[in-house]
Formats: sequence, structure tokens, C-alpha cells
Amino acid sequence: MSTKSKHLKEQLSEEHSFISEVLRAEANAIEAVISSLTSSENVATSWTSSLDLLESCKGHVVFSGMGKSGLIGAKLSATFSSIGQPSHVVHPSEAVHGDLGSIRRDDIIILMSYSGTTDEVVNLAAILKTDDIPTIGISKDDDTPLAKLCTAHLSIGALAEACPLNLAPTATTTATLAIGDALGLALSRRK
Repeated sequence: MSTKSKHLKEQLSEEHSFISEVLRAEANAIEAVISSLTSSENVATSWTSSLDLLESCKGHVVFSGMGKSGLIGAKLSATFSSIGQPSHVVHPSEAVHGDLGSIRRDDIIILMSYSGTTDEVVNLAAILKTDDIPTIGISKDDDTPLAKLCTAHLSIGALAEACPLNLAPTATTTATLAIGDALGLALSRRK
């Protein structure tokens, strides 16, 4: 084997190892959510409360989040529409600057922010609480400002991102996506 071929093989092996680590981190994030659901009565109750709210929805399920959470919300809205639940997305900044009219009293709003402190999402949650519009929050734990403002809350748990610098949302967005998919499919099963 030539030196060049050997170097390429080592490089590919290193890349494949890194790719495996990323996928493992994201799989571990989902496993952590599963573990919390099956090991905590409070977590199980939060899921049931969230599903009860969704089942009672006579309007749209509206998703809202900033940045990557907002993109996850767009995908989840499409999933909910696919299962026959009317759904749309509202950007939290635009909501507080004139787009609140796209949210109606019969809607259920799912607000997503891993930190639970994103100003735009927390501000929208406060407005919706004042207007008595039911909300489901998804954030890292039940002590976040977002969790405290929502009618029901689902905790993602403390997760490390797959990103070596812990900057790019990866494991947290994977967990949020999985939580949303599970909510949608559980709602579909109920209906």
C-alpha cells in the first residue's frame, strides 16, 4: 500500500469515527428522553397533560421557536398536518410585532427553546398566558422561564451537543424533533 493510500485510509477512518460519535450523541439524546419518560411519574404526567391539550384542540396546533428550534417547528407543523391536525408556524419575533392575529383562541401553541430563556419565545409565552391561550413548552427542564409560563411542559433534559465546540444545536434539536414526532403520532393514535 502506498503512503498516499495509507494516509487516505487513516483520514477516512478518522472521519468515520467522528461521524459515529455525532450519531451516537444524537441517539443518546433520544435515549435520555425515553429514559426520563419511563422513569419519572412527573414526566409521564407532563406527556399526558400535553396530549390531553392537543386532543382538545379545536383549531390549529401552532409551533414557534427561534433559530434552529423554529426550523424544527416547521418540520413538526408539517408532520401534524400530515396526520390530519391543522397546523402552522408563527415566528415569535413576528408574533409580538403584529402577527398575533394568526393565533386564535381555539389553537394550542407549542413553544420551543432548549434554554427556555430565549427572550422572543418567553415574551410570546407571557402574552399567550395573559390571553388564556393554552401552551406546551419544550425546554431543557421545568425550572426555565418558558416552562413556568406554559400550561404544560416537556423537559428535554441536560444534553451536550454533538458539536465538539458545543455550539451548533445538534443533540438538542434531535431530541426536540423526536419529542414533537412522538406527540404528533400519539395524538394521531388517540384520534
